[in-house]
Order: sequence, then C-alpha cells, then structure tokens
Amino acid sequence: MASDTAALLRQALALPDGEREDLAMELLASLPESVDNELSDEWVGEVERRIEQVESGAVVCEEWDVVEQRLLAKFPRA
Repeated sequence: MASDTAALLRQALALPDGEREDLAMELLASLPESVDNELSDEWVGEVERRIEQVESGAVVCEEWDVVEQRLLAKFPRA
C-alpha cells in the first residue's frame, strides 16, 4: 500500500462509524460495474452456516475491542 493510501486509510478509520459507513458505500458505488460484487453460492452458504452457528450458541463471539487488544499485545504496531 502506498504511503498516501495508508495515510488516507488511517484518516478514514478515525472517522465516526456512520461517516466510515457512508465513505465505504460511496467507494463501493464508485467501482466499475465490471467488478463482481456478487457472492458466490459457496460464500452465501458459508455466511449462512456461520450465522447459524452464532445464533445457536455453538460459536462464542467476542467484542472487537477485546480481540483488538489481544492482537495488539501479540503483534505490537511498528
């Protein structure tokens, strides 16, 4: 990733949730129609399987803040 792009990404990630969502939607909408945004049947099946696991309690989820802190402790930023 070019340094300008990395700096832009850091700025975007610092935005409030709603503004990040708006930005993401605008960026996706700006892609040429030739970019395939459709999920394959396999991915749809995988997503449905994972949702079922979460909803049934078979998978225990963690808050992102907890996971992020664990990752940052294991892999400190340079």
